[in-house]
Amino acid sequence: MQVLVPLEGVYAGLVAGIACRRGAPAAELIALIEAALAEAGHPSSDLTLLATLEAKAGEAAILAAARHFRVPVRAFPANDLTRFAAQVPTPSAAVARHTGLESVAEAAVLACGELVLAKRKSAQATCALGRHTGERR
Repeated sequence: MQVLVPLEGVYAGLVAGIACRRGAPAAELIALIEAALAEAGHPSSDLTLLATLEAKAGEAAILAAARHFRVPVRAFPANDLTRFAAQVPTPSAAVARHTGLESVAEAAVLACGELVLAKRKSAQATCALGRHTGERR
C-alpha cells in the first residue's frame, strides 16, 4: 500500500479526513468512518481516499482502515494543513496541544476538497468527510 499518493492520482469521490491517538484500535477507527459515511448517506464504496497528518500516517489503525476500505492514504505535512486553519469549523485546543494544529481531520479534508460532514469523534479517533476534487488546494 502506498502511504503518500499524489492528489492527481485519485479520482473524485469522498475523502475521509482522519486522526487517531497512538495505538488506537483499528476497529474503532473503521467503525467511526463507517458511521460518518452512513450519517452522510453514502455507502463505503463512495470513499476514494483517507487523508491525515504525515506524522499520523504510519499508525496501525490508519493503515488497517486503508486496507479495510481499499483506498490509499494521503499524508500531509503539518505546514500544508495550517493553511486551512481559518476554514475549520470545529477547532480543538486538545488537538493543538498534541499536534500543533487545531484540526487534523477537517483540515485534511479541506486540503483535498470541500467539507461535507464536520468531524465526528470516538474515544480515540476523529473523522470528517469531504468531496474530493482531485486537485491540489
